[in-house]
Order: sequence, then C-alpha cells, then structure tokens
Amino acid sequence: MKKILILLLNVVFLVGLNAQVTNEQQVISNAGNYSEAGGISLSWTLGETVIATFDNGGLVLTQGFQQPMFLFQGQIVVVPAGWSGISSYVIPNNPAVEDIFADVVDDLVILINGPDVYWPDEGINDIGDWVTHDGYKIKTDAEMVVFFEGMSDPDQVVVLNAGWTIIPVLSPNNVATAALFGPLGSDLIICKEIAGNRVYWAGQGIFDLNFLEPGKAYQIAMNVPGSLDFSGFDALPGPWVSNIELNQLDNTTPWNDVVFTGTSHTIAIDSKALENIPGINYGDYIGVFTQSDICAGLIQYNGSMENVSLAAFSDDATTASMTEGFIPEEYMSFRMYRPATGEEYTLEAEFDVNMPNTDIFAFDGLSKIVDITVTATSVDDLFSLNDVEIYPNPANDRVTINCIGNISNNAELFIYSIEEGKLVKYEKLNNNKVELDISQLAQGVYFVKITDGTNVVVKKLIKHSNAY
Repeated sequence: MKKILILLLNVVFLVGLNAQVTNEQQVISNAGNYSEAGGISLSWTLGETVIATFDNGGLVLTQGFQQPMFLFQGQIVVVPAGWSGISSYVIPNNPAVEDIFADVVDDLVILINGPDVYWPDEGINDIGDWVTHDGYKIKTDAEMVVFFEGMSDPDQVVVLNAGWTIIPVLSPNNVATAALFGPLGSDLIICKEIAGNRVYWAGQGIFDLNFLEPGKAYQIAMNVPGSLDFSGFDALPGPWVSNIELNQLDNTTPWNDVVFTGTSHTIAIDSKALENIPGINYGDYIGVFTQSDICAGLIQYNGSMENVSLAAFSDDATTASMTEGFIPEEYMSFRMYRPATGEEYTLEAEFDVNMPNTDIFAFDGLSKIVDITVTATSVDDLFSLNDVEIYPNPANDRVTINCIGNISNNAELFIYSIEEGKLVKYEKLNNNKVELDISQLAQGVYFVKITDGTNVVVKKLIKHSNAY
C-alpha cells in the first residue's frame, strides 16, 4: 500500500513538473501584457499568478503556473488484495460502477451490494450505479487504487435496518467507534469488519475494533432500526494503525493460513472458558476447523483474561475449483496449538444456547463459547474425505455429480444458495454418479455438500442461464 501511495504522489509531482517546464506560453485571460528588457521577459495575466520567464544562453526558466496542473477532487481509496469492504463519502460525478472501476477492472473479481453483484468475468452487472450511502463487499486479485471523483455527500447520516446492514464511512477521517456507536446503546448488537477479525461487541465486552476507516465498509447488526451520524467527526485522524495491518497474524502453526473471505460467523469466547484451558500460554493459537480439516479462523492468545472473538470464515463462492472455509449448517470444531512445545490439542466447546447460533456455521452467525475442555490429539486422528467431481461447471440446466470412492447407504446431497444460505435441493444418493436437473435454480453460485454420515465433501457450483 505504501508503494502505491508513493507512486501516486510521484505521478502528481511529475504531472505538475512537466506542466511548468514547457516553453509554450498560452494563457487565457481578460487582460495582460508582455515586456522584455536586458534578456529578461515578463508576462502577466490579470486574475492569474504572475509568470516570469528568464532566458539566458538558450536556457529558459518559467516561474508560476503557466500550464494546467493535475487536479483531483474526491476520494482515493486503496483496496487490498482479496476480500474487504469498500465505501466512499463522495458522490461520484459518474456513478456507473463500470466507469468507476474501469481502470482496475482487470484486478476486480466481484463487487457485492446485497443481492446485486458486479462480476466482470461473468458478464454480470446488477448494481448499475454506485450509491454513496451503501457499503459494499469487494474482492480483488491484487491491491488497487480506486478514484471517486466528485463532491463530498452533505448528508452524513446512514439509515440502519433491524438485523444486518453494510455501512459506509461517510467521513474523511478515522472515526472512533466508542463515540459513534455510543448513542445507539443496547439497540446495537455488533459491528464487525468485512474479511477481518475485529469487532465492536458491547454485549460481550469485546472492543478490539477501535475505529472505522474512510474508504472501508463494515457490517452492523441492530435489534431495532436506527441511524448513524458521521457529521460530528471532522477532526484530524488519530495516530492509529490500519485495521488491515492489525489483522495480519503470523501463523507458526502446522495449519493452513486462513483465507479471509467476505462472510463470517463470529464466536465470542468467554474469559472463564479460556481460564479452563490448562496452562494456556501467551502465543498459543486457537483455530476453528471445517469438517474437511480446513482452518477457517485463527486467533492468538495475548495473555489477557478477557473475552475474545474468533471469526470463522465461509467458503469463497468465486473460486469454484477450491474450498477455503465453511458452508451453512457445517459443524465447527476447535483446536489449540502450543508453539513452545509443538503440541496440538482438541478443544471441546460448550456453547451458550441463548445466543442466535451454537457450533453450526451460519452466514453472519453469532455464537458464544462458555466452557472449554481439552484433550490431546494428533494428525493421525483426523479423517480424510472422498473427492467429488461436478461437471459441467459452470452449468445451465443439468449437472453431473460423480463421487470418487465408495459411498455408504446413508449418502446425501445438499445444495445451498450462496445468497441466503438456504437449502434449495436435497437428494439421497444410491449411486456414485447422479445427474441433476437444476433448470429451476436461479442464476448464481451454490454450495454442493455431499456426506455419507462420516465423510464430507464440499464443492461450488456456478449456475448460468438455462440453455434454449
């Protein structure tokens, strides 16, 4: 990110420099004059900066702004590689998302606003125009810079629905969450990062999301409708470190690096549950795992006996050939790794049944662990999964599911909608290969889960328009 910002500054400087060293003296004005004496010439323009040109031995020096400078009015947003949230406090002069992202479209994977998406590679654009009062989810192949050219939106109040809302940051400066969310009181359930670990969760006493950054978007859940007013936060930003940098956890475990996808299930871990882990040490890791043994969430114990949160990330619907995280209704298991000794432990978690969710993954789920027991484990204890082929993928109206290996009489197939996490198709599997009619499914991305009661395989299916 620093390299991109330095490059931007250099571009602005060089554009300005090239504009000054030109020999042409073209000025549009309603009055002016030019005189020369003793090798020195003076040109002046009424209402403009005085321009003096010195000529000596073939060298020409022009002082002043005789040629146009590079000028930009709006907001420049640096978007990291991978998933994140994006917003702008600017009303774009040209609001079409295809135009806003035209210069970086090769690195843009997908932009999401509720059920609507802009997905260039798939030729889908349901979003149309950018809305300043909306927050968006975004995925990129590389870090990129987006220019929002226009004027700041004078309306700095964001309307909040009951339930979940993706909010923009309508301020040019970092906004302290304690001051912004304080007026909401108990109406606010939680505010969390998109593709991040940090939350503001007053009900659980977890406040590691200290501020909101301009250019980003966040998810907020409310008990009742409400609003956020950003108009009182015009002070200069404080000396804070970017939340993206704070989320970069050095992984020294034998587990895979977590893929921070655009959707997560947030789990509060009570301090008393941490106290029940024998000999828990500073630097110990706690991870949450899918049934296919993927670490889909990771935190490191910092030595403080306080409530902490753990984000369990969903599978990435835009990568059909690989699995990165959880699908809806998948069981979440937990482990601890101790770098000092290289030991790994299985954690048996007890959940608060009064919370919206427990140990079953849900999009934007909220769970709480109230007790933990520990047993030793080894890699040999972990189960493996059969593979599954899905073809064609993307598909139109029919798709073939081929289970590689033996399946039991308990084999079942589930298809879930990525948009709502709902089960849209279910079948018992009596053969390794089955052909499914998916013509009634809407165009979009789906999770396909196959289980025989012991082994579980999860794949992604992209459904295109029906063939005619």
